[in-house]
Amino acid sequence: ASSFGSSEVSIWRGVGGGSTQRLQHCRDCEVTGLAFLDDGDRLVTGGRDGHMVEWDANSGHRLREMDVDMEGFELLAFPAGDRLLLWGARKASIWNMASDEVEVHIELPEGQAHQDCRVLSEGRRIATLNVMGFRAGVVIRNATDGEVLRTLVAASQRITAMEVSPCGKFIVTFSVLNEIRVWSEAGELQRTLPKPEPYVR
Repeated sequence: ASSFGSSEVSIWRGVGGGSTQRLQHCRDCEVTGLAFLDDGDRLVTGGRDGHMVEWDANSGHRLREMDVDMEGFELLAFPAGDRLLLWGARKASIWNMASDEVEVHIELPEGQAHQDCRVLSEGRRIATLNVMGFRAGVVIRNATDGEVLRTLVAASQRITAMEVSPCGKFIVTFSVLNEIRVWSEAGELQRTLPKPEPYVR
C-alpha cells in the first residue's frame, strides 16, 4: 500500500501488478501513516488531522474510524496481537486495535523530538531515535509500560540514523562521525564496523 502526499491510499497486489484498490482517507488532509495489521487483511491509515481509519484491504470498505490525540503521526504494526505503534514529533502511543485502547503513551519533554521509531524483538520492545538539542540517541523502551530500558549513544553524541534487523534482535546505528555500530535488542554493543570509504567518482 502507498500514499504519495495525498488523501488517497493505493493498495497494490502482486509483483508488477496494478493498483486494485483506491481508498479515500479524507477529503482535505494528507495521509501520514499506514500499516497492515498482522492478519494482512486489514489496513490502518492515519492522517495529518489525527484521524485514523481501519479498512478491509480486500473489499476497500471502512470498518471503523478513530480520533487520535496526535497530529501528523506515522504507523508501525507489531508482529502479532492487533497492536500499532503511533508516533509523531513528541508523542508515541501503542494502540491495541482489538480492545480499542491505548496501552502505552509516551510524551517527550520540551526540546526533544522523535526522528524515527522501530518495533523490536517480536513486539516486546520499541526503539526510538530521539533528538535532544545537539545530541541524538536511541532509546529502548519496554513495549508493555513504556519504561526506558537503555539509551544508546555514539562517541560523537549524535546518532543520525538507525535500522533494525529483520529478526528484530539487532539495532544498527550510524553517527555524524560515520561510526557504524551493531547493538543487541537489550542495548549491548556487539561490534563496531569499519568506517565506510569516502565515495570517489
